[in-house]
Amino acid sequence: MLVPMLLSAMSLAACGSGTPAAEPIKLGYNLWVGDAGVFVADKKKLFSEAGVDVEMVRFANPIESVQALISGKVDVAKGTLADAAMLQNSQAQDDPIKVFAVTDLSTGADGIVASPGITSVKDLKGKDVAVTVGAVNHVLLNHALAKAGMTSGDVNIIDTSPEQAGSDLIAGKVDAAVSWEPFLAEAIAKGNKLIYSSTDAPELIADVLVTRESTLKNRKEGLLNLVRGISDGVGYLAENKEDGTEIVAQALGTTAAKVSDMLNGVTLITFDESKRLMTTDIDQFKSAIDQINDVGVQFGLMEKPADANFLLDSSLFE
Repeated sequence: MLVPMLLSAMSLAACGSGTPAAEPIKLGYNLWVGDAGVFVADKKKLFSEAGVDVEMVRFANPIESVQALISGKVDVAKGTLADAAMLQNSQAQDDPIKVFAVTDLSTGADGIVASPGITSVKDLKGKDVAVTVGAVNHVLLNHALAKAGMTSGDVNIIDTSPEQAGSDLIAGKVDAAVSWEPFLAEAIAKGNKLIYSSTDAPELIADVLVTRESTLKNRKEGLLNLVRGISDGVGYLAENKEDGTEIVAQALGTTAAKVSDMLNGVTLITFDESKRLMTTDIDQFKSAIDQINDVGVQFGLMEKPADANFLLDSSLFE
């Protein structure tokens, strides 16, 4: 009986309490300076230290990341509030998507750049503007036009991906482009002018974590540790700027100096700040969703407006 007893003891030791190790959380992301906390946490193994195994899955843009969540390819999508709102009603509602945490706010890293001679939003009247229809940069354009007393009908919208928009402006194919970092800086470096940015629309553009309702209920500890890991990445970057900035630069394929400039246009969110934004200050995101709905409905991109009360879920922090 010694051998079976020994094997039994070894089995218990290997399994700990007998509970199998949790499956990795597949996190969909794209190249964006606001993902700095994610890049640092992944490189410095801060997710593991926080108690969660994270598998990074890269997509071309945040819309694709949320779409991958809906199709079951990832467990969590790092996207924008606009992406989640636009796609809320494009899925079966038996296991709906939920925005459960905030990772960063764009405070200048999204903007409208225009060719020389165009110095204001009003100057865009009748001009060709490259923008990703239905994406967060489209929401920013609509917001800018409304503040200038204009509508989308006052410009010629050219549906273009964010990374291509800046290139088309540089090549003279369009008069203006709406994009985000690092593509925004590239267009400005070529002599184009920033005429409007998310600095002019504080808290309109938020990057969030999105998952399915079932995942939020069944993997709460893992999701909490995911948010903690990203927050630890933000903290490491703040305390070790040189190393942290170099990590982000490598992820984005640019230089540390450029990353330092880009980071001036985003506010990276810690765990406690995410909790505040998703609980006591959640109304600001409900207002942002109203503006997203305006764009989505106007351009026929949404069958019906997103339901902010149903999409935003603060239960992780309760």
